[in-house]
Amino acid sequence: PMTKPALLTTLAGGLLVAVIAGLLFAPVSGAARPSGRPLRDHVQSPSFLAGPNLRIHPGPVTQTEPFIVRHPLNDSILFVAANTINFSTGFISEGIYGSSDGGSGWYGSDTCSGAPIQFHRGDPGITIDKDGVFILTRLGFSPGLYAHSSTDRGATWSAQKQVASNDQDRADVATDGDPASLHFGTTYASWVRFASPYPVFVAATTDGGVAWGAPIQVNNPSQRSQGANLATGRSGVLYVCWAGVT
Repeated sequence: PMTKPALLTTLAGGLLVAVIAGLLFAPVSGAARPSGRPLRDHVQSPSFLAGPNLRIHPGPVTQTEPFIVRHPLNDSILFVAANTINFSTGFISEGIYGSSDGGSGWYGSDTCSGAPIQFHRGDPGITIDKDGVFILTRLGFSPGLYAHSSTDRGATWSAQKQVASNDQDRADVATDGDPASLHFGTTYASWVRFASPYPVFVAATTDGGVAWGAPIQVNNPSQRSQGANLATGRSGVLYVCWAGVT
């Protein structure tokens, strides 16, 4: 991978991504900066060290709103997705990028190959489940939430599965990665439905995205919900948060 100007920064051991004409990645460790390395390749604080910025996937399309997740049992396996837009042709998809060595090397494509390819409309939500299955949700060119799965780390993708049939916001996706959990390996998606009273819904898959259960309404808000997000806790607890807006 090529060293590039900083377009991805790291804070408190996490990853915060900003994109300018391409995706970059910066690994983090608690070690001191190696001697002899250019200072511009490292950002150091008392609590963390950001390594050199690496270009993930140079391409001719515009890549926006990237997300990154890791395998719950293998820190070497990473999955990044982003909106990919060709402004010349109007083609929209989801960029699929993976790493099997903790972010030193990257592979991928600016197009998710899950059929039907021309129906993709971006806004991906992503996770990796306990079996290493890459799971992606997205919007389409008719109302609904659609999902794809990959058992070969993003090389090939299943045909779409419809998770919901209404108009909604981008979904957030999370998997239960706790081996002690009764729901270990269950993957969840949450989103806001764009119809009054703008409630939050959650759906789940227990088989790596092959099939999804019926969506469950989480709230009946007096204020419009926005930005549903998920986290899994110990013992199979699922946390959902959202904003109430006017």
